[in-house]
Amino acid sequence: MVNDLYKKMAMAVIRQYNLSDADDWDSLPDNLKAFFSDNLPYNVVVAPILRKMKSEGASIKQMCIRTGLSVTQVRYILDSAYFKSYVLRYRKKRN
Repeated sequence: MVNDLYKKMAMAVIRQYNLSDADDWDSLPDNLKAFFSDNLPYNVVVAPILRKMKSEGASIKQMCIRTGLSVTQVRYILDSAYFKSYVLRYRKKRN
């Protein structure tokens, strides 16, 4: 079962990447609902939202309020995203 906050954040990601023209969770195609609810944990769903908010200058506290995560969780997700996207790419170029 998917809670309301998960649905809200999933819809934000769907709109951010133009994955569907649906206005709300209930009008999404079943395969897209299943993909999000069965395969992706909440921290993976909110990671692109947090990166976007960070690039727009949002504070950690603002990110916590919007996503319902703790300061530690937000920092961990942002640090993980940074490492995966920049450091690993740099290592591949170097080798």
